[in-house]
Amino acid sequence: MMSSASSLTLAPPMADLAGKVVAALNTLYHGDKNGKREADLFLEDFQKTPEAWSISAHLLSDPSSSTDVQYFAAQTLRTKIIYDFKPLPQAERSSLRPTLFHFLRAPFPAGVTRQLAVGLADLAVQQREWEDPVGDVVAEFGAAAGTAGAGDDRVGRDGEVLLEWLAALAEEFYDSRIPMEKKELSARQDQVMMKHSGEVLQLLMTFFAKAGNASPLALRVFTCLKAWIYSGDIPLHLIHPPSPLCDLLFDALPSDALFDAAVDALEEIIHRSRDATKHGPLVARIHQKLAELAPRLELDRDDSERMRGYARVFTEAGTSYVKLIAARWEEESQLVECVLRCAAASDTEVAKVTFQFWYELARFAADDPQLRARCAPVYRHLIGAMVGHIHYPRDASGWTAQDRDDFREFRHEMGDVLKDCCVVLGPVEALGVPFQILCRYAGAGADGTPGGATPAPLAADTPWPDVEAPLFALRALGAKVPATEATIMPRIMSMIPHLPNHPKVRYAAVLVIGRYAEWTARNPSFIPWQLTYVCGGFEGADQDLKSAATQSYLFLCESCGEHLVPHIDELSKFYHTVVSTLSSDDRVRLTEAMSNIVAALPLSQQQGRLQDFCLPIARRLHEIAEVGVPQGQEEERAVLIEASDLVDQYNTYVKTATTDPPNPTDPHPGVEVLRQLWPVITTLLAKFGATRLSRALCRLLVGTMRTYRAFLLPLLPEIINRAVALYEATQFPCYLWVCKTAIDVYGVEGSAEGSSMVELFRTVSRTTFVIIQQSKLSDVSDDIEEYFMTATVAIKKLPTAFLPNVDLVLSVFQCGIHCLHSEHPEASLEVLTFFGKLFHQLSPNVIPFPAIVEPVKDALRPQMPAFTGMLVQALLVTLPRDNVREVADLLKAMNEVFPGETLRWVEAMITSIPEGHAVPDEKAEFVSKVATSISENPPRTLQHAVQDFSASYRRRNLSARVRRGTGGDRT
Repeated sequence: MMSSASSLTLAPPMADLAGKVVAALNTLYHGDKNGKREADLFLEDFQKTPEAWSISAHLLSDPSSSTDVQYFAAQTLRTKIIYDFKPLPQAERSSLRPTLFHFLRAPFPAGVTRQLAVGLADLAVQQREWEDPVGDVVAEFGAAAGTAGAGDDRVGRDGEVLLEWLAALAEEFYDSRIPMEKKELSARQDQVMMKHSGEVLQLLMTFFAKAGNASPLALRVFTCLKAWIYSGDIPLHLIHPPSPLCDLLFDALPSDALFDAAVDALEEIIHRSRDATKHGPLVARIHQKLAELAPRLELDRDDSERMRGYARVFTEAGTSYVKLIAARWEEESQLVECVLRCAAASDTEVAKVTFQFWYELARFAADDPQLRARCAPVYRHLIGAMVGHIHYPRDASGWTAQDRDDFREFRHEMGDVLKDCCVVLGPVEALGVPFQILCRYAGAGADGTPGGATPAPLAADTPWPDVEAPLFALRALGAKVPATEATIMPRIMSMIPHLPNHPKVRYAAVLVIGRYAEWTARNPSFIPWQLTYVCGGFEGADQDLKSAATQSYLFLCESCGEHLVPHIDELSKFYHTVVSTLSSDDRVRLTEAMSNIVAALPLSQQQGRLQDFCLPIARRLHEIAEVGVPQGQEEERAVLIEASDLVDQYNTYVKTATTDPPNPTDPHPGVEVLRQLWPVITTLLAKFGATRLSRALCRLLVGTMRTYRAFLLPLLPEIINRAVALYEATQFPCYLWVCKTAIDVYGVEGSAEGSSMVELFRTVSRTTFVIIQQSKLSDVSDDIEEYFMTATVAIKKLPTAFLPNVDLVLSVFQCGIHCLHSEHPEASLEVLTFFGKLFHQLSPNVIPFPAIVEPVKDALRPQMPAFTGMLVQALLVTLPRDNVREVADLLKAMNEVFPGETLRWVEAMITSIPEGHAVPDEKAEFVSKVATSISENPPRTLQHAVQDFSASYRRRNLSARVRRGTGGDRT
């Protein structure tokens, strides 16, 4: 394979392939878009081939190879070692180590050496017969560290290789793609690493002493140190004083070259020393060095990069030592002050680093009044800093959409910090900070006395973000303010209508009102002006303000429905006036808001009021139904959008606007209104059932069943019959959704409705079988997904009614075998879910009735070898990667129904895989893992085995084009 890397000559066919690889790489880096894509696919497939071993070694040995070629060759060797090491014959395995040693001594660029070092680390992880990798590699490359003087080139080159490899070795153990089980990987790590902890640490200290504070080698020392500490292979007790390592890391912080690496290592050491009783001497020394570092926060306050690093160190210390802070505040308060200075830094990226600490400290303070009192001054400053950071910039005209999204996300993270402040300070003091700021702009004093009755425009010298930011803070704090708060909330609510009149300010204020709707429900005297203020947001053309007003109006109606009942006539007029001016989503929200008021009415009044809201919708839908589908494409689209919105509005009333009568035989107000609208709905189904309006109509039918349940029984047969007929006529899977919901809601074992639900499932099954038989699976993935969801619901809700229909069970089972070929993730997942539920229901522990279960098992048993074969084929070829682990759960369920037989079927299928596609050792290992883990609960080992075997097979046998879902051969 690669026995003589230094003088490797390729035979003509191999040389030709090597030339193609070099040409493909040239295209990949310098070709056009299509050429790059084809080159990438070719190179990915090349890396799977056995020839890749020799050709990569040849390209690395060839002095004419460019850096790009060298890098690809080294990367290929690394990839081959990760994925293709196991199938190698022993002789070729043995040649890998000297070959990699040889290449690591060559003067390659750093990126190439990095790939080779990681490849050697991956070899050390996997090659069990390599007993002492660390000792061997240190012997090979570490001698110079002990014999050469400072600045010696041997220290530089050999040291860099050794440190690169040591760091890679630690990283590959804790962040590895190597297909090894966690227990196996952990055992190998203990064997390879732990006995060398002290030796490696001493080696790192020696290298650092000879490298000097600013050399690249010193940087690698810190990187390697962090990796070994993170992996747990340098125990922290080795770093305790008198070890100078902690001091070295802090002393390296002034160096720009070493700063980031020193911060990384310090952060890891601090995190792992969080048990102060166990690591007392080290923690004490860290505190001393942190105190010495504190002045840098002022000296470097304008250096964002350094401030981020300092923030990471101080914040990690605060978070890790939070128990110490809680126990001895006086001694630890300087550390807290340093974190606070970072939180108040002008760069929000620096402030963001500290957020987790404030949560952890507040969590401790929540149950400790004394600690809360001590923390209070800090959190007062913190809340002010957060309000400052929340400000939008005065000029955001240069922002991209991504910039705006990032800032919105950041604001919500700051909102969480404000909640932490509220935990410590209490709602009155926490709300008081933004309130006092707002009082200045509302023309009110600190006592909250409202200003003039009519808000003045925003002053020309007052940027709107100055007012909007404290309003955002009030909204963020809402989650921690109880609805019973009576000290400051009345003052805040009295102030809001007197804030300056500006769209951004009104937008934020409207959202504040909605956030405190539960508080308003307990203080209904504020409702009139709040409604006026919120409803004013619907005026004008500002869509963002309208959306905010709709959201807050909904929250008010949800929380204050009973208080709004007296205003329903006025609010009804308002609704009919503005609803048509809103977006589709906001129409539904506004409709839901009104529904909550209707639901708050006495039961006797609900039907009449519901008619008032629904009949205008029905009239317009009737007009649309009478005209039918327009001829023009644009006209049809406009009508379908309008009709869909109207149906969704009515569905909102269905789901929200009524309450159930106490007696199941009493008329239900919602059902009575539905009866009146039913002729319109049936006409729409008849004329528009084959259009996109079908989805909204099906949502409505589903909504009626889930809301009205038993009250809908008189209409249920007609609903089901229409759904079945339309499914057969249109083959739209949304009608299956209706049938599935009917089975889910009305499928009760032993009831008349339950028996009819089994027949319903049989009927839709016949239609679905025809659809699937006449179509490509890729064209009917939605049908497959919805049908097998329906099948799962049927067997879950009605097992003893469903299973005796052996012919039906067998037909669904055979259909499922066929549909295992589907490459659509959701469809294949639902097929697997159905099989899992079927086998679960057949388990003797679930249905202890042999008379029901045994005939089904007898019918399925002859199908099981073919089923297992299709399951294995799906596992290895067609099943989407995200669904592979579901196969493990399915195998476990199968084994509970067919113990012993399941393993024989799996073994037969795996053994039949040709050797060119899977080597015998791999197949035997997989079968062995299945045998030993199939009874585990939960089946984690089985899941890992299934995933690893599938990934290995696919990588070796499927082209890159197929694996990426872009077509092509499967071989």
